[in-house]
Amino acid sequence: MTKLKIQADYCFGLFLPDGATGPDLLDFPPDLCVRFDEWVKRYCEYADEPPGFDRVTYNAEGRALAQEIQHTVGDRFEIRYRYLLPSDKPDAALEFGEEKLA
Repeated sequence: MTKLKIQADYCFGLFLPDGATGPDLLDFPPDLCVRFDEWVKRYCEYADEPPGFDRVTYNAEGRALAQEIQHTVGDRFEIRYRYLLPSDKPDAALEFGEEKLA
């Protein structure tokens, strides 16, 4: 089964084994495309983590989108959601954890 990684990095968000792709290319419903693109855009705007970037809320939104994507694609893809790891340092590099959605 083909893996599909969901991670708002490099201002994309969807990564197949051979590179980035877009939600429109995977036949997501239009409203899901819009919400997913907004989630990725928020990451790109806050990639340097200015004050006010909330990793916990951002991760929860991403996980909910990943679950909706899993429901949308069914068994065509194995979904891997990559989330931002917590940090207590404002200048810490962004690091990611990963979970497989069932």
